[in-house]
Amino acid sequence: MQLQRSCRSALRWLILFSLDLVRALVLSVVSVALARCVVAGACVSAPVSAKDARQIRQLVRAQTDAPIRCIVPVSNETPVPHSITGIEYALAANGTRKDLYTRTDSASVMTGPSSQNYGDMYKVQKVHGIWRIISKSQWVM
Repeated sequence: MQLQRSCRSALRWLILFSLDLVRALVLSVVSVALARCVVAGACVSAPVSAKDARQIRQLVRAQTDAPIRCIVPVSNETPVPHSITGIEYALAANGTRKDLYTRTDSASVMTGPSSQNYGDMYKVQKVHGIWRIISKSQWVM
């Protein structure tokens, strides 16, 4: 009888200890995931490096307190310096796909709260290694 109580007590302790380990592991994984989201910042779909995205965010944050929603590509229908294909395309009236030329030295930055379907749009361009705001407009969904 005494042995059964001792075994039950040891088993209960082992189960609780295992659950504590699982809780600690889950908490660690969730913490790392949240930290990555915070560090990553706004979405970036423009073909720019992580360093460029950081510089673009700093530039736009100096102009507005509105949250940055996304850094999106700027594309042209004709080739221009610092452009690549394969990221964006347009569909012609006959249904054929036409590649657009996406610029690697320019991007558009959408700002505004996620609860709203509108905000400001900053067009930025990298000139001689420095990102600059070249225009500001509004976007509406």
